[in-house]
Amino acid sequence: MDVVGYVRAFNDAVVTGSLDQFVCFFSDDAVMEFRGPPVGPFTGRDAIELAYREKPPTDTIELAGDTSAEGDVVVAPYRWRATGETGTMRFADGKVTWLSVSFD
Repeated sequence: MDVVGYVRAFNDAVVTGSLDQFVCFFSDDAVMEFRGPPVGPFTGRDAIELAYREKPPTDTIELAGDTSAEGDVVVAPYRWRATGETGTMRFADGKVTWLSVSFD
């Protein structure tokens, strides 16, 4: 999983408003869930893209440490640049098939 590429594409989407490169990281049947805010889950690349179009993020992220593996899952700590809030993203398989975003 290209976590650095994912973060770069996410940040570019925040800055430019163009989601094309970002949503390409998700498989057709991907699931994105948030732990903390009462949002989602969103199932399928189209639903994920629509969620980001309807409520686009206003802050970029950066990796906040090394990624680790939990079996076949890549775990990546991150932080929001403006607020410094941290969270954890989890990725499964070569494309994003499951993304769980938690806010610590």
